Amino acid sequence: MCNNSSEIQGHTIDPELYNVECPRSVWNRMAVIYHMTRTNLKVEVPDEVLMAACMSYALKGCCASTKLPGLLEMRKDVNEVDVAAVEALIFEYVRPNVILIESCLRLELKTLTLHAPNVYRNRECMARVALALSQKLYVCYLCLYPETCARACLLAACSLCFIEVDRTQLPKEFASQLLNKVYTHLMSTNRVV
Repeated sequence: MCNNSSEIQGHTIDPELYNVECPRSVWNRMAVIYHMTRTNLKVEVPDEVLMAACMSYALKGCCASTKLPGLLEMRKDVNEVDVAAVEALIFEYVRPNVILIESCLRLELKTLTLHAPNVYRNRECMARVALALSQKLYVCYLCLYPETCARACLLAACSLCFIEVDRTQLPKEFASQLLNKVYTHLMSTNRVV
């Protein structure tokens, strides 16, 4: 989970903090907000406060109840004023840039099928695998590059589903250094036996 390589590590979510039970879309949004806040706002905030603020903000953004048991548990040990202040910073500086990897998968899959037609007949299976792979990227900062992550997830899904893709025939966006790093990370954490 993004802790295989010091290059990829950057900042990760504390494993104890990502066991909050909530809908996947809320958790993914919370993870992106967390990483964007850690990356863009150079303020020292304890992880518990930041996670509570990010989760609260993500729940509100998805019109979900903020009475989630995991959030209530998370917030019992933090100062509500601190959480509200961090949430205000998130609203002001981070909010406009939240894009999830799964929202980029469809467009990138369309691009991939245009340039690699043999992908088309297996696209549903491959899309499911790519979606599952994308979950691994929310634990670390890589989720801040959703388009690149979507491409890497699709290429990794092709490899895992034994679908051959000639990467030389793909657009240059499918050959970036970051994409190769994400692809290598995904493949190293999903070895086929």
